[in-house]
Amino acid sequence: RSFLVYRSSPRHAGRGPPGLESCSDSCSGGTRTLDTAISCFMMDGVRDEPSAKPTFTDASKPALEAATTAAGGSAAGLSWRLRRLRAMTPGEVLARLARDVRHRADDLEYRTGRRLWHRRWQPPRLAATSPTRPLGFLTAERGRDLAAQNPAGAAMLLARADDILSGDPSALEYPITVSQLQGRDYSLDPLTGYLWPDVHGKRLDYRNATANPKLIWEINRCQELPILSAAWLISGNTRYEEAAASTLLRWVAQQVPGRGIAWANGFEAGIRAISLALTYDTLAARPDLEERLREAVLGALWQHARWIERDPSTHSSANNHRIGELVGLLTVAKLAPELPGAQRWASAALEGLRREATRQILPDGTGAEQSFSYTLFVIDLLLLAVALLDATETAPPGEMLDALDRAAHALWAQLGRPGEPEPTYGDDDDGRAFRLDGLDTRRGRGVASSICARLGNPF
Repeated sequence: RSFLVYRSSPRHAGRGPPGLESCSDSCSGGTRTLDTAISCFMMDGVRDEPSAKPTFTDASKPALEAATTAAGGSAAGLSWRLRRLRAMTPGEVLARLARDVRHRADDLEYRTGRRLWHRRWQPPRLAATSPTRPLGFLTAERGRDLAAQNPAGAAMLLARADDILSGDPSALEYPITVSQLQGRDYSLDPLTGYLWPDVHGKRLDYRNATANPKLIWEINRCQELPILSAAWLISGNTRYEEAAASTLLRWVAQQVPGRGIAWANGFEAGIRAISLALTYDTLAARPDLEERLREAVLGALWQHARWIERDPSTHSSANNHRIGELVGLLTVAKLAPELPGAQRWASAALEGLRREATRQILPDGTGAEQSFSYTLFVIDLLLLAVALLDATETAPPGEMLDALDRAAHALWAQLGRPGEPEPTYGDDDDGRAFRLDGLDTRRGRGVASSICARLGNPF
């Protein structure tokens, strides 16, 4: 067992299809050896085979810088808008116009009526007491289990945590050094030096900006924080815990809800909410840290949930982004149940996930977006949602489990034997739904192993 671990039924041991045979290679008494730390904290299964980190030279940097500048200019931007407009129904056009009016009003209110704006975004008063934490799957017991049962995976995660503390990790494998956690400016693009402006997030024209928003979005997802929290649980070293806590507070202090590149859409808020909520739930198990973090972080989580609720991805944008928003909303609801609105968020998120799991994982188990990478992204989000529901003793909807079962069969058909390259069809941006391991990218075989662990490898 470990962080999102499930004990497999002995009757299922060794019964996986040939393409996933390594899921059960090391079964012993019905408990599989653990995958990378992400499968340790969530499910269990085979180890992803870490690939060598790509090597970059100084000569390659100008080309990468050019690749990360905006693809647009006014002509390209107009062309993109026309293509999007042609893809929309009249109802979607009207809905987007209504939203645009609301965004303009919100922006005007911030610039001219700051007091009224603050009242709208001021988190409600918190209850005097909080639930006993952790509520989720990041627990000290699972950290110890990971260190004992999968020492190599634990060592990989600790090495990544050390890289984070030194400022060494490169988001999305860019050949750059992201600034150290202390003193980081979350509006500054580290590759180009471009400072993203303080404007309403939905009024920010990032498609025609000087820098590509991809890198700064990755940085603002705060996905290093769960890694630091997990490293603390594994090692007991308080420097990881302190770094996670101080960085969490620093990010909250720098951000005005709805302003800047970090708030450009509900999807980014949803993915970030996962990181913030997982980290808070872990750290707040210590009473002194809970007192230090409670007001600021729970307030930020409420603001994230409100942002997701008021501007969801709908119509032609209801793709993996919508699942990211719904899982972010569910994570806040389940790990911060003392927040007013948490029950409503949980109900809305589960209803949406029932619908989207059925719609986005097709009957043949492939993803509706016809992208192998995006399908892994969606599956990981569904796995996270199921793990949170299991940890909080809530029955996962059957539609979500059925979607995972379909996806497992499709992965078996596509992955082949261990060591064979994974499919690369469709779009691919190398993003991660969340990070709890030392790998740069998520591997299909690791995702398949996590499904096998949760479902008992029934096929």
